[in-house]
Amino acid sequence: MSESIVKLVNVNKSFKTGEQVQHVLKDINLEIHKGEIALIYGPSGSGKTTLLNQIGALDKPDSGEIYINGEPMMHKKEKELTKFRAKFVGWVFQFYNLIPSLTAMENVALALELSGDRKDMEQRSREMLKLVGLEDHADKFPSQLSGGQQQRVALARALVKRPPLVLGDEITGNLDSKTGKEVVESLKKLNEELNTTFLLISHDPSLEKYADHIFELKDGRIVDKEG
Repeated sequence: MSESIVKLVNVNKSFKTGEQVQHVLKDINLEIHKGEIALIYGPSGSGKTTLLNQIGALDKPDSGEIYINGEPMMHKKEKELTKFRAKFVGWVFQFYNLIPSLTAMENVALALELSGDRKDMEQRSREMLKLVGLEDHADKFPSQLSGGQQQRVALARALVKRPPLVLGDEITGNLDSKTGKEVVESLKKLNEELNTTFLLISHDPSLEKYADHIFELKDGRIVDKEG
């Protein structure tokens, strides 16, 4: 078994609204290994996005420990977390989040520019678009692309920095089943070619056949379904 890239130990997270306390994550123990596609599924409101935000260092748990690539994240300062997010983690969201006034290539290159990695930006961005099958669409704007094509641009943007870990939040949630399948097959290809670890959250059970490791999040607790 390859070494873990994500490890959570007894992670808890609550949110307080007035006098009400909602325990969203309860003693979460989770391990994801390098190079695999892991899927966490569960119904809306089960805490999937909250869990992903802990792993992506966008938020901190109330208690427990999170290790990314063997490093404990709980006590890192915000400056350290910002640097970690920029270099180590790529994100893909349900609604693509592409900038309408930029071409597909420019949207991908923006990830490099924002991280300060400006060397050969256009060439690297076009190469990544080629990997997702969009080399002929590099100079098109988002409005000229289908939903599936826009999501593949978002995949290219997440991967152009070659991060070891990519987090996907309901990446097929805005797509029909056929288009969603095409996007996930592109993701599987990237996983195999780049050995990138993908951690996906979804309420769509059709993604299970693409995953190496499957978990279920239910009532704030996680169940290892497979692996």
